[in-house]
Amino acid sequence: MVLLGGIALHFPAVYYPAGFYIEAFLSMVSFFTPISGILWLSAAQVVPDPPIGPFTSSQMAILGAAILFFIRHDRLSLDYCKPVVLAMCPLFVWQTAMNYLHGSGHQLPLLMIYAGMTGCVAAMMAGESGNRLGACLAAFLAGQALCACVFWIIKLGLGAPVQAFDTSVYGDSSEIIRIGTARGNAGMLGMSAALATGFVGIFMFYAPQRKVGISQRLLLGLAFLGMCLTVPALISSGSRGGMIAAVAGLLILALFGRSISLFSVGLGVAGVALLLAFGWERLGLQQHWDEMRERQTSQTEESAHGALVAGRELEWGPAWDAIMDSPVLGGGQVVKKSYFGSEEKWLSHSTYLDVGLVGGLPGMLLFLWFCMKPMEYLWRYRRVGVLLWLLSVYVTVIVCNASGSGLQVKTFWILWGLASVLPATTDGPITGARYKRNTTADPTARLSSPSRSET
Repeated sequence: MVLLGGIALHFPAVYYPAGFYIEAFLSMVSFFTPISGILWLSAAQVVPDPPIGPFTSSQMAILGAAILFFIRHDRLSLDYCKPVVLAMCPLFVWQTAMNYLHGSGHQLPLLMIYAGMTGCVAAMMAGESGNRLGACLAAFLAGQALCACVFWIIKLGLGAPVQAFDTSVYGDSSEIIRIGTARGNAGMLGMSAALATGFVGIFMFYAPQRKVGISQRLLLGLAFLGMCLTVPALISSGSRGGMIAAVAGLLILALFGRSISLFSVGLGVAGVALLLAFGWERLGLQQHWDEMRERQTSQTEESAHGALVAGRELEWGPAWDAIMDSPVLGGGQVVKKSYFGSEEKWLSHSTYLDVGLVGGLPGMLLFLWFCMKPMEYLWRYRRVGVLLWLLSVYVTVIVCNASGSGLQVKTFWILWGLASVLPATTDGPITGARYKRNTTADPTARLSSPSRSET
């Protein structure tokens, strides 16, 4: 229901008369089960905002989760939120203090509170799911895969897709080479499509089982479909940062994965390769690829520091200089070298630099510590298949954060919430439908390679 509703929202004939009601309905009913709750929480970051009303799709999802919590507070525990809140507190306090010290408004503190709430909802849903962390992650990836709807609507000639943002500023996907999503430009498509490549983890850790039931076959089929839908969309975005992030996440799986079915992985990769070969010209992917190569070549020729920073040098350099202008308290003067005539739209194009512009080097260190906190646990238990899979997707999103101003993008916070559940909000392993308190047992005891019953 969530997937079909998310797809339908991309068509004007459905979106304008019924979009608000569909999103309100999904925001209420999806959180009755943890897996569908994670799916809608992820999809709400991708689907277009409602055509009417004061709320965005993401805000409606959080509102629906809050209403459900008050209705069913006996089923949902705030204990799962503790890791997110405790880890976020130092960063929030410092950034808020520096924000007001520089005379800025309430936007940043409210944004961080809202992002933290999103992470808490994800943690509660993952905690309520019991030992189904793999299913939670698969649902998250399925929600991100909806980013490809605009691409396929255009390529299949199904009409004009919904694009609920300022297309006069960011471009209409049906008229420019770089395609975006229903709520943002090509950069947003690049991040979500890069995350969706994490479907490869299903092939690596679920396919090797000797006996695969119907549910596993369905999961593998959906994973293959997700890869086929999102990989061409990633190429059409022309997002080099998204492609680099996807490769980084896949490298984690390739280097540290165990019990890998090379046949299953090879079959999945071969299927996607055949799709690309068959559709390279038919889907216009050659045109998208040529545009990206030409842009990279021209920016490299103009760059004083080589191809690595080409295309971001004019934003990263001034942002770093501004941080060094006031390294302790932040708020340094930015000497802009781009966006002339539209300076109000200037961004550093790096979440880490954005944090430093407000809080200086202390703010950057606190944010890096916050980002690394889940990795510390996931890396320690990387031999557990589902945790390595989650680690690879998490690495993808933190690499995406390096090439885009994404503090307001909730995908990072949702993954943080998913990763925060196991290290012991409740001090213990997964046993049955709930996380039980048990400080002596290994918290990954039920998560070693997923068995047939667990998947």
